[in-house]
Amino acid sequence: MISIRVIFSCLLILIPLIIYILRYHKVGLKIVLYIIIVYLLVYKIAEYYYHLVIEKNNQYPVEFSAVSYFILSLGILFHIKGVREFGSFLAFFSGLFYILASIISPESFLHNTRYYLEMARLNHTLLYVSSLLCLTVYYNRGHKYPYVLGLIVVIGHAFIVKNILNYSDTSYVIYELSLGTFLKDINLYYWYYLIIYYILVLITAYLFIKLFNILAKKYYY
Repeated sequence: MISIRVIFSCLLILIPLIIYILRYHKVGLKIVLYIIIVYLLVYKIAEYYYHLVIEKNNQYPVEFSAVSYFILSLGILFHIKGVREFGSFLAFFSGLFYILASIISPESFLHNTRYYLEMARLNHTLLYVSSLLCLTVYYNRGHKYPYVLGLIVVIGHAFIVKNILNYSDTSYVIYELSLGTFLKDINLYYWYYLIIYYILVLITAYLFIKLFNILAKKYYY
C-alpha cells in the first residue's frame, strides 16, 4: 500500500507542475476553480452548521485554514480583488503547510476520526489546488496591502471569537503564533525572547508575501 508520505510528496510536486503546464487554458482552469470553491464553501457552511446548530458544539472558524475556505471562495465568487488575492495567499500556505506536515509527520493527524481525517486531507489539498488556479486565472497586482490588512483582520477575528464568544480552544496555530505561548517555558529573559520572536514573525510574514508575489508572476500569463 502506498504510504501517505509518498502520496502527499507526489501531490506537492505534481499539482503545481500540471497547473503550470495548463496555464494557457484559462477558461478550463477557471471552470475547475469555480467547481472547487463552490464545493469548499458549501461543505464548510454545512460542517459548521452541523457543529454549531445540531451538535451544539462550540466550534468556530478561526484557524488560518478554516477562514481561508470562506475568504477565497467569497473573494472569487463576488470578484473582490483584494479579498481574492489574500484568500489565495492564505489558501496556498494553509494547503502547503498541511501537505508538508503530512509528509514530515503524518501520525500527528491520527487523533481525528477517520472521516474528518480524510476530509481534512482532501480539503487542504483542494485549498492548495485552488490557490494555484487562482494565481493562474486572475492577475495578481503584487500589492502588499491586501495581505497585511488581511492578516490583521483574520488574527483580530480569532481573538474577538475567543473573548466575546468565550471560545476556549486556544490550541490552534493562530493563537500559538500570535501569543508565542510556546516561549513561556523559557523563564529567564522571557520578554527579550518574545520581542525577538515577534520581529522574526514579521520578517517571515514579509518573506511569505514576497514569495507569493513571485509565484503569482510566474503562474499568470
